[in-house]
Amino acid sequence: MIEKFIERIAVNRNSSKSTVANYNRILKKFDEYLVKSSFGEITLNQPETVKMYHIDQWIAIQRINKTIKTCNLYVWAIRSFFRFCLYMERQVINYKWINFSKEPQRNIEYLTDENIESIFQWIKNREVKTKRWSLIKIRDLCIVKLLFYTWLRVSELLALKKEDLKDDMIQIIGKWWIHRVTFLKRWSEERKLLEYYLRLRKDQEEWLFVNHSSNNPWKLSRNSVESMVREEWKKLWIKVRPHIFRHSFATKLIRKNASIFHIQKLLWHKNIQTTQNYLWCLDKELEEVQELVKEKL
Repeated sequence: MIEKFIERIAVNRNSSKSTVANYNRILKKFDEYLVKSSFGEITLNQPETVKMYHIDQWIAIQRINKTIKTCNLYVWAIRSFFRFCLYMERQVINYKWINFSKEPQRNIEYLTDENIESIFQWIKNREVKTKRWSLIKIRDLCIVKLLFYTWLRVSELLALKKEDLKDDMIQIIGKWWIHRVTFLKRWSEERKLLEYYLRLRKDQEEWLFVNHSSNNPWKLSRNSVESMVREEWKKLWIKVRPHIFRHSFATKLIRKNASIFHIQKLLWHKNIQTTQNYLWCLDKELEEVQELVKEKL
């Protein structure tokens, strides 16, 4: 059953390679626990034999030396597996009974407008000595601008093909195979930059962004984007990772008093509680105002 489940999420749900690998590792680890603790009588290959207390016991053991966030990732994998089992009409426990642990409210990292502009300028001013590195420079600028202005996830960005760029919109296949569009003004700087990047390319690859490190480009990897974002801007003393652009966009909308429901739709969050995590920045501003009032008093 584990193999069937992994095959399904890999093929039919547009899950990233890291998600597939993590789910596979977690389920096999859980299965090993079940087999050892029951002397082979309970296994995920026979999911009907697994009861709620088996799951609770294993998650409780993981909490000894794992964070709440990590344990909740384990819960996600197990819930998804049992939801798949129900879909396959197996007589298993209801996946909705498997509860997550409550995580403490986290402060989401984001970049200021000055940080964002510094990053854009850093790429623009990067010295290049060959046409290939000039092309890489333009590609990198396209990537960071799209990550910020279109609030795309990295996996969604890398899944884009040339054909997905149509007129003033980009067609996206996001999480859970949800199709959506995001808009770029036809004569916007980002749109013109993308078109310029594509005109400069001589390859026949279908992907919108490719690796130009050799004469035979191939699809750009997630590690390449993360490395580019992380390593390049250490010199700016700015802590950057790809997903922070999405956080920065959402935080900026919050500060502009945009509706939380509109932000949820723009970011395509399934749960409004995920979007509400961005409200903490307003609490920080209120705290700063309160301190300012104290000083004046």
